[in-house]
Parts: sequence; structure tokens; C-alpha cells
Amino acid sequence: MARIVPVSGYVVKQSAAEQVVSPAYDALTPEERGEFIALNPLNFLCTMRSAEEFPTDSVPKFEQLLELNAANLAALRQEQVFEAISAPAFFIYRLSIDDHVQTGIVAEMPIQEYTENRIRIHENTREAREDQLARYLLEVGASSSPVCIAYPSNTAITGLIGDLASSEPLLDFTLEDGLRQQLWRIDAPGTIQGLVDAFSSVPAVYLTDGHHRCAAGKRYADSVGGDAGVSEDESFTNLLVSIFPDDEMRILPYHRCVRDLGELTVKDFLVRLGEFFRVEALHVNYPDEAEPRRKGEFAMLLDENWYRLTIREAFARQTHPVLTLDVSILEEHLLKPILGIKETRSDPRLDYVPGSNGLRGLEERAEEGWRLMIGCYPTSMDEMYAVADNQHVMPPKSTWFDPKVRSGIFLKLRHH
Repeated sequence: MARIVPVSGYVVKQSAAEQVVSPAYDALTPEERGEFIALNPLNFLCTMRSAEEFPTDSVPKFEQLLELNAANLAALRQEQVFEAISAPAFFIYRLSIDDHVQTGIVAEMPIQEYTENRIRIHENTREAREDQLARYLLEVGASSSPVCIAYPSNTAITGLIGDLASSEPLLDFTLEDGLRQQLWRIDAPGTIQGLVDAFSSVPAVYLTDGHHRCAAGKRYADSVGGDAGVSEDESFTNLLVSIFPDDEMRILPYHRCVRDLGELTVKDFLVRLGEFFRVEALHVNYPDEAEPRRKGEFAMLLDENWYRLTIREAFARQTHPVLTLDVSILEEHLLKPILGIKETRSDPRLDYVPGSNGLRGLEERAEEGWRLMIGCYPTSMDEMYAVADNQHVMPPKSTWFDPKVRSGIFLKLRHH
């Protein structure tokens, strides 16, 4: 069963929300984050500085970054933009953008839910990144970014949450990117128990965003209280989570772009490609006309020309939950054998483009000098579940959940 507990700490004030709550961190390049921070000194991003945001001739050491982030957090708190959550509570959280709406609950979950596989994962994490985030928790002493979790849609839970979101919200604001966020506080003891009981019927939930934060939380819990994560310091031995029904979540594709064709000419590349894919030249007026229409189909942009790729049936007969993924097909039949890109996590010739900008985002990369762009069909929720349930991991950047849960609404502080 999935155990949830009410949230303690602080919540941003309505009057400060538009200034403090951050844009989607991963949707900005480091340079864009640096520029945004310079123009928005009260934004929570100021407490999450990373080395990549600084000019190459003035990159601070990691210890200096921790000190800077701690100082920025102290300065932000002095502005009194947060108010204390007077008694632990659940919060109903609604995200709305364009014609998409998703409504879930913000809660805390004990770290044991993660270590005992009731919060199921589908991505590998990097040890160095885990270390950085664990040290941030220890030395900056703050947590504000809920990990995002999906649960199999449950009409009883969805109905209960919908009823609780029918009153006047505690927060209601819209950011410049068009994302409207609403928050309702749920603190009546009977209602809290009703939500706890409702989620206790859910055998497992699925992490959609925040694998490194969960791993860092486990490291932190181990460091302060041994393997069980039990300690007088309980500040971060619970994970701050946002939990949404899977049928309300929106999965977009994660596209690929490649710097060059290696030593291949365009003619040789297309011949090699034809061994694995049917290749169709397209004539489109707008890039989104080339969108993949189904699983096993890809859009390709090469030298200003769009193509449709369809995996040949002989190479599509897989049953392993990872190998059946379109992103795995792309790795095994294009990136590795044809272009020689073996390490898809670290090869500098390969980069990833979120599907939030459609295929126009690939044309923008072409304008920046990237040679080959490949648009993917979105990974499905069922595919993600199959990987997680079998304790496998997907290739890097297999899913892009949109909209993203934002930092700066909640604030939990380490109890020294």
C-alpha cells in the first residue's frame, strides 16, 4: 500500500507566488536560468544555482555554490514570502495550461516507500548527482521541489480530490509561461484520514520526475540515521511528493539530435538506414505535419529535408519491456550501429530535445548547427509501468511529463 502523511513546513503567500515560484527548471538551458535569475532576484531558482549557469572564467567551486544558495535562501526568507503551515496538512494541487488540466495531492511519503519499491522507478541515476543533491539537503538545509508521482487512476480517489477542490483555493496564480497553479489546504482530521485510507488501497505508485531527488533523499536519510533512515532529524526522511492520477498526466516525446553523420555521406547514411527502417521523403509546409503517428514511427530532419522512418517488422518483434520502447529501437538500430554512438547518456555528439515545442524545436536545433534530428512517438504510461514493475530502467530521456511541478510553492527546512 502507498503511505502518505501530511505536509509540514511553509507555503508561499498568494501575494508573492508569481515572483517566487520557479519556471520549469529542466525546460531552461543553464544560460537561460542564469539570465532569468538576474532579472528575478526573488525567484526560488536563486537558491538552486548550478555551476553551468556561470561564465566559464568564473565558475564557483561546489562548496561556494552551497554557500551562495544558503545565503540566497536566507535572503529570500527575510522577505517573508512564506508562511508557516500551522498544522500538518494535505494540499490539493491543480495544474492547468492550454486545454490540459491535472489535479492531484501534495503530501509526504516515508523514504521506506521508495527503498521498499512501493514508489517504483524507471530511470538510472548518476552517483555524482545524488551526492550533490544530498549535500544540498545537508548544508543548504532546504527542500522545495516535490517529486512527481503517478498512481493508476482510481475513481474513488479522483472523486474525493475533486470534491475537496470545489471551494475557494488558498493559492491561484499564473506564471509567464501560461501555467496556472491552484492549491487547496486540507487540514480537517477526518478528511486527512480519509485521504490516508484512500491511498492505502493503492499497491504501488510510479515516479515520473525526480529520480535523483529520491536517491538523494535516501542518501540523506542513511547519513543521519543509518540504513533505516531513523533519526531525531526527520526533516528530509520523508519525501515531498505530488501525486496525480495517470489518466490526467500528459506524456510528451523526448526527441534526439545528432551533431554529425560521422564519416558517412548522406547517401551512405540513407542506405544504411534503409536496412532497419522504411524511409519516406516528406513534403511538408509546417514541421508538425511530420509528427510520428504511431509507435514504431519516427520523424527525421536531415539537411532541411523531412523524412518518415518506420521500423521494419523484422526488427520490431521484441517482448522485453525495455527493448520494445521506440527510444530503444532508435538506439539499437540507428544511433549505435550506424552513427557509432554507444554511450547515449554521455556522448557529446548526441543531445535531447523535449517535445513541448513540437517538431519546431528540432528545426531550431538544426539552425544551431546540429546535423540530424529525430522526432519520436511518446512513450506510453503502460510502457513505463511495464518497465518499472519488472525493475528495469529505460534509456536516458525516454519520457517528458508536461506540465512540470514547480519549486517555490512549498519549503521544508532542515532541523539542526
